[in-house]
Amino acid sequence: MILPIKEMYDQHWKEKNQFIDISKIKTTPPNMEFGFCVYGEPSQEIINWAGVHDFKLEPSGKFTNILIPEDFNLFECLQKPSFPFYLDGFSPNLNKELHFGHFTNFIVAKAICCLTSMKPIAILGDSLGTPEQHQENLKLVKQYYQKYDYNPELFFASEMKLKDTSILKEGEGKYEGTKVFDLGEEKQVGVKSDGSTSYFYQDIAFAQELDNPTLVMTGTEQKEHFQKVSQINPNVSHKGLGLVKLKTQDGVEKMSSRLGNTIFMKEVIENLETEFVDPKLSYNIVAGKILNYKVVSEKIVVEEELSQHDKSEGLYISYTCARLKSAGCEVVDVELQDHKLVHALIMAQKQIEPHTFLKAVLAYCKEINNLYQNHIIKDNPKNKEMFTQKLAQLEKAIQYLGLYSVDRV
Repeated sequence: MILPIKEMYDQHWKEKNQFIDISKIKTTPPNMEFGFCVYGEPSQEIINWAGVHDFKLEPSGKFTNILIPEDFNLFECLQKPSFPFYLDGFSPNLNKELHFGHFTNFIVAKAICCLTSMKPIAILGDSLGTPEQHQENLKLVKQYYQKYDYNPELFFASEMKLKDTSILKEGEGKYEGTKVFDLGEEKQVGVKSDGSTSYFYQDIAFAQELDNPTLVMTGTEQKEHFQKVSQINPNVSHKGLGLVKLKTQDGVEKMSSRLGNTIFMKEVIENLETEFVDPKLSYNIVAGKILNYKVVSEKIVVEEELSQHDKSEGLYISYTCARLKSAGCEVVDVELQDHKLVHALIMAQKQIEPHTFLKAVLAYCKEINNLYQNHIIKDNPKNKEMFTQKLAQLEKAIQYLGLYSVDRV
């Protein structure tokens, strides 16, 4: 069927103005009904967007409010953020036992994959240590992948070979005997004089192997390294991970094997599972604490606080979920619909920042628990239906964070 010219024009106009970048609008203050607003007079882009969706524009002091119907699906009007295809967020060296810092990287990587649907990958360091160490630690890494439902495609650093070797040049002067990558005034050694490859070579070869936009998450101290990698291969971008620090009686200090204050991943998991039994609940407890920080922020660990109800975000979310289930609410699989949660989700996706969404989920749990005080579920079908819908939204929300639904706390 061929549409008349006017209808074709109208359809094109609607498609062009259907979605808007979430950063171009603000949310109304918390004391108001959820909606959007802009400072001053709305731009023509905002007017067109509101017109497509029949949103009312209402002046309010120095702002213009954009009124959103309660049952409107925000996914139909907000621009979906774009992401790299791959996420390299947890790639430990196989010559080291996994410590708590590794666990935090794992948690952040899993949450970001759940938020964005980026494909997880891992390039495991196997250049140092012994084959026996590699085998034992690889076995443990795979156990954690399986236990916590994180399934990256695995690669090994020692196996990385350049597909396009033309970018590697013979070294001259102080680089004679090596092969280098030319970054203009600076050179990066790719193949050392003994024939072994550098980390830089392995990262470039890995980028060529993937041949797709890739976000690499490592410690912030490696920011400059990956800026240079992206000069050679623009497919690579980097997001820094803040250090994990230990809080002791003497203050806050970086965990260090030399100082003897390292907390190992296995120990934290075993301690929590001894107390809480359920591995999924234990994961939620650690993940809630870590995701409460921004990705780039330093993360302060007070191990004894992980299981304290008033200081544990993951425990609070798990408790809210279990509370509704124990009251008889059934788990229903629905899409995320709550306006505040959807808005926070899209903001978190745009920023690639689970912290943003966790805050909204905690606020949603507080809303549920406040309602629970005055709305009896037993023998009240209306209240049961209300809480069943809220449980469905909470279940979907925790999936986006890579957390687990639990039945009891």
